[in-house]
Amino acid sequence: MSSTDLWDLNHPDARALAAVTEASARAAASWLGHGEATDLSRAARRTMKRALDESPFYAEIVIGDDPGNANHRSPLAVGKNTGSTGGTVVHDLALDPTEGASFLVQGQTNAMSVAVLAPRSTLLRPGPAFVHGETCHFVRGSRVD
Repeated sequence: MSSTDLWDLNHPDARALAAVTEASARAAASWLGHGEATDLSRAARRTMKRALDESPFYAEIVIGDDPGNANHRSPLAVGKNTGSTGGTVVHDLALDPTEGASFLVQGQTNAMSVAVLAPRSTLLRPGPAFVHGETCHFVRGSRVD
């Protein structure tokens, strides 16, 4: 995918990525108004992984689930490769199968499924540093305020 292809919504990779987020969103929508956010997220994550594995591109997840969380064992963990072509990774992938899962299980709207595909080594790889809500996480032993 060249940089000019990134803006072409008719490009096969762009259409495949749209199908990936749509599949994840549909899986999440089935939980609207009931269930637990963790169950909804798990269903959306599994559905997104299946859709990614059927996609025509091959990518490494650079922004996704935490690979170091032993209780998480996500199919969408940072560092995992996905796609149907195998071989050399040619894309970076950033994703969030369900942003707003807690809203959906409460019957609210405005949740979304997000996936970003970019040429290899062009997406920021944030590593272990991230902030979620009001929670502060540690980076290399130093507190981040």
